[in-house]
Amino acid sequence: MSDLPLKSHTETWFHNEVKPHEDSLRGYLFKNMRDYADVDDIIQETYRRILTVHEQNPIHSPRGLLFRIAKNAMNDVYRKNTRSKTIAVADFEGLDVIGGEYDPKDVFCRFDELELLKQAIASLPEKCRQVLILRKFHHLSYQQISEKMGISKSTIETHLAKGIEKCLKYFEKKNVI
Repeated sequence: MSDLPLKSHTETWFHNEVKPHEDSLRGYLFKNMRDYADVDDIIQETYRRILTVHEQNPIHSPRGLLFRIAKNAMNDVYRKNTRSKTIAVADFEGLDVIGGEYDPKDVFCRFDELELLKQAIASLPEKCRQVLILRKFHHLSYQQISEKMGISKSTIETHLAKGIEKCLKYFEKKNVI
C-alpha cells in the first residue's frame, strides 16, 4: 500500500482540467497587462476563484471560464491601481499647485510634444493608425480590436509594431529623440 494520500476529486479536476492551460493563460496575461509583476498574483487569484466556482457548480468549459475569470481579475487589479488618490486640501500648500511658479517653456514643450505625437500618428497608414489608437489610447485588448476591425491578432501585432516603429522614425526625423 502507498503512503501517499489519495487525491481529492477537486485536486484531480484542477490538475486535469485547469492546470494544463497555465502556459496559455500566462501568455494571455503577459500580452494584456502593463505590469508583469502582477501576472503571478492574477494567476493565483484566478485559480482561487475557479476553485470556488467548481465547489458550487459543475463547470462545463473550464478553459473558457478560466480566461473569463483571469480577465475579470486583471480588470480588478487595473481598477485598484488607477483609483484616484484623495489629497486633503491642507496638503495643497506642499504641492505648490496654487499660486506656484511654473516655467512657461515647460508648458510649451509639452504642447509641442503632444502636437508631434499627433502628427506622427496622423502620418501612419489607416489600419496601422486605428490599431495603435485602439490599443494604446483606448486600451482595448487584441481580442476586442480583432472583433472591432475584423483582423487577426497577428495582423494587429504587425500593425502595432509597424506603427510604433514609424512614430519613432518620425520623431528621429524631427530630432526629438
